[in-house]
Amino acid sequence: MENRFLKRMGSCLVSAGIIMQFGVSSLAYGAADQGVAVDEQNFPDGVFRSYVSDNFDEDGDGYLCDAEIENARLTAKIELLEAQIADLRDKQ
Repeated sequence: MENRFLKRMGSCLVSAGIIMQFGVSSLAYGAADQGVAVDEQNFPDGVFRSYVSDNFDEDGDGYLCDAEIENARLTAKIELLEAQIADLRDKQ
């Protein structure tokens, strides 16, 4: 049970990180409004940058367009909701 809890907490932390990262208005948009560059400036943590690139940069261009950012936000919200529901089930 503790292992399941730790996995859920990890998922929640990653999801919260995504929400916080994309909620920051200071992200630098690329040239010609390509979107947010998936680079060290915008995602200083290499592991998180790889996660974002692998899971949300759907076209592999190194930028997150508005649709990809919205997809990341929705995914993070769903993961948080699923973790909360699973946590409630464990308490029953």
